[in-house]
Amino acid sequence: AQQIGQLADMDQAPRTVTFKSPMSGNVTIKNVVEGASVKAGDQVLRIVDHGTLWLDARVYEQDMPFVRVGQNVTATIAARAGGSIDGKIIFVAPQIDPATRTATVRIEIANSELKLRPGMYANAEIVSELSRDAVLVPREAVIDTGTRTVAFVATGNGRFEPRALRIGASGAGGVVEVLGGLAAGETVVTSGQFLLDAESRMKEAIQRHLDKQLLAPAEGGPTIAAAMPVAPAMPAAASTTRAALGQTSPEADAVYGAYLAVAQNFAAAEPTSAASAVAEPLTAAARRLAESDAGKAQSLSSRLLDATARLQASKPETQAKVFKDVSDAVLAMVDVLPPSDALGGQLFVAHCPMAFDTGADWLQAKEAIANPYMADMRACGEIKRTLRIASSKARP
Repeated sequence: AQQIGQLADMDQAPRTVTFKSPMSGNVTIKNVVEGASVKAGDQVLRIVDHGTLWLDARVYEQDMPFVRVGQNVTATIAARAGGSIDGKIIFVAPQIDPATRTATVRIEIANSELKLRPGMYANAEIVSELSRDAVLVPREAVIDTGTRTVAFVATGNGRFEPRALRIGASGAGGVVEVLGGLAAGETVVTSGQFLLDAESRMKEAIQRHLDKQLLAPAEGGPTIAAAMPVAPAMPAAASTTRAALGQTSPEADAVYGAYLAVAQNFAAAEPTSAASAVAEPLTAAARRLAESDAGKAQSLSSRLLDATARLQASKPETQAKVFKDVSDAVLAMVDVLPPSDALGGQLFVAHCPMAFDTGADWLQAKEAIANPYMADMRACGEIKRTLRIASSKARP
């Protein structure tokens, strides 16, 4: 209004007129050149104030019930090492992207120093209380067989009891919510539980065999109508079993090394080799393991050999699904035949909740996620646990 008043008081129109922007910022669009004419409604310039930016985060659909407008968010920017930025959720998209099974959550972030630039990537951490009262156990205590979820509870005097669990959400610090099967205060096994599970299955199989023999009619004699009861708990001999089975072996290390090569090939942007070729060393390593002294894990080796054979014979469109079976077979070995330091560094068990709708795990040598299942989302997933690497010097 002040400029218009000044122009009205002039005797003749000035040769140039200065238009002042109502805001400060950066020019992102310039649609005019010197000497051009404009009319009312034309877009001449676009000026953007970068003092406040939006961070559009992708949130998995299963996590959406715990996200709401107004929540505080901590973001780490890939281009700014060592530092976090606080923001607040201002919008939650009402729809799910059918391709990625995620929803967009918009976060407002202050950028008064203009150190952030549009187009940068960031990781957003949204902290939400899932439940005020929950039973939590370490993730390592839970055995997921695919058909059941089990934990072993210490009952005292060196005895353990398997419990079927109903599992809820995962929490920070590597804990899992238990909806049923455990009570607060009970002690669960977090190391060697796979050996206890294997022992319990063996006892169950032996007992079934004995029951069939005792209940079968003897030739020329009466039917025995009694059966031996199955012991409800297992003795502490599981610890000696772990000492016998938990040794490292070069054959097992060869399996893990060959598997990591297959996983790396699948996680590459463009796989360098066909699955039939890259799986051959893994098949050979699994065969040597089955034939070695470490064949204490014969059933595990057989399961792995079956999975690798199917992987070599599978079509490209089904290879990722079959590789999940290979990964499950390898992960079933890690507590029975732990990897040794001969592989170098640490090994990580990673999990992708979006793979095959039900989620999938795999083993990798680096902490940065390299998803072998989803070609369009190689960074999708999280580290579930870090494997304990045994010393190769401890081999018998």
